[in-house]
Amino acid sequence: MALVSTQINETFDQEYFDVDDFDLDDNTIISLEETIQTMEESFRGDPTRYTLFSGGASGSDMYWQNLGAKYGVRVKVYSFAAHAKRNTARIVLNDEQLKQADEFLHKANKTLKRHFPTSKSFVNNLLRRNWYQVKDTKGVFAVGRLGATRSTVEGGTGWAVQMAVDSKKPVYVFDTMRSSWQRYDDGKGKFMSCEVPRLTFNFTGIGTRSLPDNGKAAIEQIFERTFGKPLRFSRK
Repeated sequence: MALVSTQINETFDQEYFDVDDFDLDDNTIISLEETIQTMEESFRGDPTRYTLFSGGASGSDMYWQNLGAKYGVRVKVYSFAAHAKRNTARIVLNDEQLKQADEFLHKANKTLKRHFPTSKSFVNNLLRRNWYQVKDTKGVFAVGRLGATRSTVEGGTGWAVQMAVDSKKPVYVFDTMRSSWQRYDDGKGKFMSCEVPRLTFNFTGIGTRSLPDNGKAAIEQIFERTFGKPLRFSRK
């Protein structure tokens, strides 16, 4: 069992994984699940075990990133050529990787009913990098405005949120108009009010470029609920 625990610890430290990734018998899987659950609980609340996926845009994205850095969270900012060049957490996607996002954007657009592809390649790549923000996440946490039916999110954030919904990811949105957290209910097909959530180990932190004060406070609150207050913090 010590060997199994060591192997899990090494793997977990690199990337959060699912038991289904292993080709093992039922008894071993049960043992692994129990070990993983114990380790998750021991890691919970340790910011260095968490990874933030974001997009490096001004406003919400950078607020998530900067606050995450204060806590010691690992950050991955998905980008492409000629975008967010000064971001130190930047991961540059190549043309092939960007194009792989198209099928997920087309699927999202069946619900959003917007325009993709657009006439501008830069805008298309902004939308494509959204897929990588949610692709490997265990939970999406966004700040923005819900649409009138409470089933979608306005603006560019809506693309990432919809792709996450389509992928059956847990999705939370802080609705700046209602000033409350909402979780997507797949059964009802819309967002429903919920308590302040806790961050998942691999999480997506995104949102509107025009980040209001209640949105800033919401991001601070979710970090505090997960980790407690940072040693130093000043709102900017």
